Amino acid sequence: MSFAAIPVRLSLEESSAVALLEAAEELSTAHDAERFVAALDTNHRVWMALSDVARRSAWKVFERRLADFVMTTTRKAGKGVRDDDVETLIGINRDLSSRLANGRDLGAIRRRAHLAWQEGGKGRGLSLDRWLIAEMERKAQAH
Repeated sequence: MSFAAIPVRLSLEESSAVALLEAAEELSTAHDAERFVAALDTNHRVWMALSDVARRSAWKVFERRLADFVMTTTRKAGKGVRDDDVETLIGINRDLSSRLANGRDLGAIRRRAHLAWQEGGKGRGLSLDRWLIAEMERKAQAH
């Protein structure tokens, strides 16, 4: 008897939570200028998608003032961004990620996201962050 694999599915909130967590991780581990600028760009793209998703879905956990700070800071592409700003960006991402998880285990959600990406996005050549953003946008349109 053979079993069909059940595809891993993520909710809009879960996709968004992992996208934020991954962007925070990229920012915290960027050890050179090139990676740092790339991490800021990823964070900017995540927040652009997140702003659209939050507007469409009328999320109560989303605060416009935080989004404005993140968008302004990440737009600088590393110029004039202080260490304190980076720590604040990381903290904002992690906090909102936790709120979107709504008490669920972020580690488990992250593992499921990696499985879903391996099933769907990795094979199409999408990086995890680009796949998560595409998932957020797709789910927001269907929401």
